[in-house]
Amino acid sequence: MGTPKHYLSRTLEFAETLPMKFFLFKEGLYVIAADPKYRDLLGSQVLNFGDASVNQAMVALAPVVFRDNDVWLKTMGPNLLRYAALLKALNLVSDPSLVPLTIRDLQGHTRMVTVSSDPTQPDIWNTYPYPSTWVGFSPSGAGPLPLYIKNMEAFYWFQYLPESRAVYFQYNRVLPDSKEPFDAFVTRLFAVIAQHDVDKLIIDLRWNNGGNTYLLPPLINALVGTPKINREGGLFVIIGRRTFSAAGNAAAYIQRQTNAIFVGEPTGAKPNSLGDEVYFTLPYSKLAATAADVYWESSWPQDFRNWIAPQIFVEPTFAAYRSNQDAAMDAILGLAPPWVSDQPTSRFLVQVRTTNGYR
Repeated sequence: MGTPKHYLSRTLEFAETLPMKFFLFKEGLYVIAADPKYRDLLGSQVLNFGDASVNQAMVALAPVVFRDNDVWLKTMGPNLLRYAALLKALNLVSDPSLVPLTIRDLQGHTRMVTVSSDPTQPDIWNTYPYPSTWVGFSPSGAGPLPLYIKNMEAFYWFQYLPESRAVYFQYNRVLPDSKEPFDAFVTRLFAVIAQHDVDKLIIDLRWNNGGNTYLLPPLINALVGTPKINREGGLFVIIGRRTFSAAGNAAAYIQRQTNAIFVGEPTGAKPNSLGDEVYFTLPYSKLAATAADVYWESSWPQDFRNWIAPQIFVEPTFAAYRSNQDAAMDAILGLAPPWVSDQPTSRFLVQVRTTNGYR
């Protein structure tokens, strides 16, 4: 018999989204990718949804976002504010098919634009950097792309940086790549570390919202068993608001079992939290849903933190983004070895890591 028409129309209604991607920087909410018909809005700051400011919209959204902490709201909020039916339900707009936005463009001009919601747009939650049919913000006159946005679509990859005597390893999804199993990748990664002049390994988890925690042991075992980088100043982990689920577990395991220094923002996940999604379809709305059903105690049982906080806090800014700068990497590569020195900052960081007792 097929799916009844009223189910289909309801599903399409919930699927209507604004064809653009928002990111919440320190300065505010910005459009960083969009359908080509809205390319003129790229790089613009969104000031209002209808009559509500971005701050008011985020406050209205907060009660409907299940989360470990408010850091997760920074990554979920910009994504959910694309859903026209939700904007209507939160009384932020009157007509979900035509959403008025007040924006400030790159020239500093403020104006109102109307964006049409579209049920045919792809789900962009795990599409990085953005759907292939869209265009992204490309700042004119900026330098080459920084590593953190160079290859975001790959589940995992690394690059040796001889000038810095470092290896940069971006871990975007805790899932197997059909081209190279993760255990084989880890073997290749640590072979490069062993064969080259490497003073530090930098693991970038800031885009990683999880996957399968059972895939992590080869990485954790390799980190623990490699004294060349498992030492103060030899291992850095970049974390952020999207570091969640299995990636949050990875951060917790690394913090507990190694000498890593954490850089970036607090994680969107608790060190001990639920994970491993079960997928199902709601019977009446026919909407797809998930529920986490495994409790992962990745840190100590008495670890009641709501997040893993970095020792070096680096908040994403639009100023750095538009100039193709990565402040997190700059903070790491700008630190002169040895990490443990007579500098007050270094002594403070070592004291925090020791007294916390999380490793």
